[in-house]
Amino acid sequence: MGISVNAKSSKKGSRHQIPISAIFLDYDGTISPPNVPRVESKVAAETTEILEQIGERIPIAIVTSKDPWFVIPRTRFAGAWSTISGLDNRIGDKSLEPPMQPKKLELLAAALEFANLRMPSLGVDVEEKRNSQGQLIAFCVDWRRSKDEKAAKTCAKAFAACLNARSLTVKSFRGDPFFDVYAKPVDKGKAVRNLRRAYGLTRGLLFMGDSKADNPAFKASDVSVAVLSHESKVKDLVSDYSVSFNRVSEFLRQLFCNHLFFDSDFACLSPNRNTRGT
Repeated sequence: MGISVNAKSSKKGSRHQIPISAIFLDYDGTISPPNVPRVESKVAAETTEILEQIGERIPIAIVTSKDPWFVIPRTRFAGAWSTISGLDNRIGDKSLEPPMQPKKLELLAAALEFANLRMPSLGVDVEEKRNSQGQLIAFCVDWRRSKDEKAAKTCAKAFAACLNARSLTVKSFRGDPFFDVYAKPVDKGKAVRNLRRAYGLTRGLLFMGDSKADNPAFKASDVSVAVLSHESKVKDLVSDYSVSFNRVSEFLRQLFCNHLFFDSDFACLSPNRNTRGT
């Protein structure tokens, strides 16, 4: 699905103006600062304010690897959440996700117990992720704040290999100082498709994300904008456009003031040469 599907052009091939019918957003590094301690993570007041205004007109959904207990209280402007990378989905108070397989949950719980026994001594953070029913369905192993990063990384990678051998889903990308462990395979693109189907959205979906994990979601949207910070690299992202993290609220306000018509000529945007079609 390419950006030209719903586009109007003022100059052929140069400018796109697209009516936006919904906005789906990643959380970490997209609307909240990247690489901050969990307790300090929040959406800036100016971003929250404009998203509240937009949310009165069109649906806003959060698509994130965070769990619902963490992210929903921080994103009250949204009406839907696909959390834990699509393993827990809800629109308002309605859950869209079937129960998990008990055997996989038992394996995951045993793996988490081992991680909690071994990893903290190396300065590695272990973050539990529970679904809306309180079930443990994923956890994250993060060595960014370890004092001995080399030793922590070596131990974490060995642990990841063991988890793969036990048929748990380990999600990581080259160069990232963390990985996530899930009870079953995850796909942010599938999460976006499921939510847009539940909303009945046929066109005009804008997705914003900041990492390689968001590439399937970029491809599943009609307009995609990568949010760039010191941690992200535009060459790794297959979005249509990019915006710097410190201009996200500016972009959203421009969109709102333009009557929710996306305009490729917004001053804060840059076209991304590494498009979804490559």
